[in-house]
Amino acid sequence: MELHPSVLTEFCQTQAQLIAAFTRRYPQISLTPEVLDLPREGQIDVCGVSWTFQRHGAGLKFTSALDGRVIDMHQNLPRSDVIDAWRLLQYLESQGGGELEFSTVEKALSAAAKRMRLKAIGDQGYEVS
Repeated sequence: MELHPSVLTEFCQTQAQLIAAFTRRYPQISLTPEVLDLPREGQIDVCGVSWTFQRHGAGLKFTSALDGRVIDMHQNLPRSDVIDAWRLLQYLESQGGGELEFSTVEKALSAAAKRMRLKAIGDQGYEVS
């Protein structure tokens, strides 16, 4: 499996739009990695498309009502420029990529990170700029 840079760019742009819409809808909430007072569920609009969200732990899982795309920001919540294998796996599967193995996505992301010279953060995440 090979990841085209445009997939990672589109993914991070969508994350950024979701977080921006979320903070506009809930300006009283300060998004920090330790935040636990997020709403359990809700709905936001991004570019005319409705997205539902569900809180889990200290993260948010967004699902597009239009096409079922999933963005699961399970860690590094305020960082829309971060991508990791779990987020990418959920996203690719939700786009009709079928069931994927975590290790396959992890290797593909690692290879793409090397090609694109992405900065590693933590054990499995990368910063996309």
